[in-house]
Amino acid sequence: MNVTKNKLIEALNYLNEYPKSSLKKDDLILELNKIYNENINKLLMIVNYKIYKLIEMLKNSNGKGISIGKEYEKEVDFLEKTLIIEDAIIDNEKNEIYIYFNDYMEGRFSKFINRKNEEQIIKNQEIIDLTINIVNTYGIIQVDYELANMLNDLLEEEIDVDYLIDLIYYNIDIRRNTYIPKCDTDLFLVSNNVLNPQEIIDERKKRQLDYKKYSKEELKNNNIESLIKNDEAQEAINFLKNINYEMPESLVRDFIIKIMRTAKIDVKDFMNVENLKFDNIDQANEYLQLIMNLHNNIPHYALYGYSPNELMKNQLEEMNHVLAGSGKKYKQCCSNKVVKVDFRNEQYKDCINKEDAIMFFALRNILLDYTNYKYKINPELEDLNDINNSEPEEVKKIREKLWSNTSIISDYIKDNPNNLDKQSLDIISEWNKKKINSKFILYKYENEYAVFIGEENIYYVKGLRDTIRNIIPEYKLPIFVETVLLPFKEQIIYDSYIIQYSMSFGTGMKDIFDKQYKEFIKLKKVKYKL
Repeated sequence: MNVTKNKLIEALNYLNEYPKSSLKKDDLILELNKIYNENINKLLMIVNYKIYKLIEMLKNSNGKGISIGKEYEKEVDFLEKTLIIEDAIIDNEKNEIYIYFNDYMEGRFSKFINRKNEEQIIKNQEIIDLTINIVNTYGIIQVDYELANMLNDLLEEEIDVDYLIDLIYYNIDIRRNTYIPKCDTDLFLVSNNVLNPQEIIDERKKRQLDYKKYSKEELKNNNIESLIKNDEAQEAINFLKNINYEMPESLVRDFIIKIMRTAKIDVKDFMNVENLKFDNIDQANEYLQLIMNLHNNIPHYALYGYSPNELMKNQLEEMNHVLAGSGKKYKQCCSNKVVKVDFRNEQYKDCINKEDAIMFFALRNILLDYTNYKYKINPELEDLNDINNSEPEEVKKIREKLWSNTSIISDYIKDNPNNLDKQSLDIISEWNKKKINSKFILYKYENEYAVFIGEENIYYVKGLRDTIRNIIPEYKLPIFVETVLLPFKEQIIYDSYIIQYSMSFGTGMKDIFDKQYKEFIKLKKVKYKL
């Protein structure tokens, strides 16, 4: 075989064989022969359908070679590097490539070219295509039974895990869509859009969800190009056009990738855009709302392929046994829920657990809807679905009415229009009896609590969807706030609305707060529950 030792080593490397450099040329030729003459199964994994058809055409040409279009450049490169063909001849005028078998390879593919092998290559390519689409959708996937089970469901047949792992190793790098890093002790396939795979793995551990199920077609359409065309992305693009800013598609792509791969988004990433200027604060707020709407409606890698809205809807439906009652008006609450907020669902030590947070918001929104229905405060909020989708300003007066009038919850408990269970009724009864609607000093954060100083006590308060320190950064403390503190399962929470008063304190005032805090501690005026 008229080829150098280095070319033989390169060919074997390209076929995922890594011989010792000390082997002689004849030994390397024997190794290459084993693949082409004996190890047909391995070749079936490595060769894609286009390469298979080129080999078939070469075999049928009876040594004359074939002319093909330049769109086959990638496949020709593979055939050259694996020494199946001689160096290709490129005809730029005709835009064609002429290829022919390496003399040594002529006649070596008699066992390879047949209908059974062609069908296996087609099946392998379908598996690889689906795997690429899975990785594009989920960002990162473990290469074991997790991936095999997904493919089994999509293909409706059993795939051997060991075969799948070998197939991935032999093909993924050729596609250049993904890479294979080591994370902890497990093996993962990771999209090139992901910068920090371990961050996504850690975020998922906080949730322990099942992956969202997609059909083959849905997986195919979850690529970045398709997401750019979705309604939420187009709304943002059209808004910017209306203020005379043409957003390049590359920037929209970057935005979507940033959202999909990041557990928490920073609005600065979307505001610091070259030449993007707003005429007023209303324009800036509308733009940010559109970005958050986009964020909440596209799949996230850390959320197992769910969008935040889908995840919140599913979590609220888990509470169906609590919410679904006999009143038709209230039965609508679970089936049509669309959430505007970013519900990260992380388990912070200074927050109640996610199940309790879901229960709280479900019960509170029922009471807001009941109050609005009874007193006709905001006619634009016609039902519980509207309450669930409302902005704080829209329910401000309803909330004030609810917490200022104890008869509302008393009447609700008496009527029980949703057939709430005893536990739920006891919770809202406690709210009615023990709530504290007042102004406080948000004094400091401890490991598991936000510390509020009231007129008579110190209150150790838990967060809800998100830790309070993420809502009011620590550097702002101490700060005057107004909220409603509520009892909840032997803990203190707040009703999710917290008003901040923009007041800066000098050293003298801070000293007074410190003195008050120490005095309450000394007098044991400390409340961990109401």
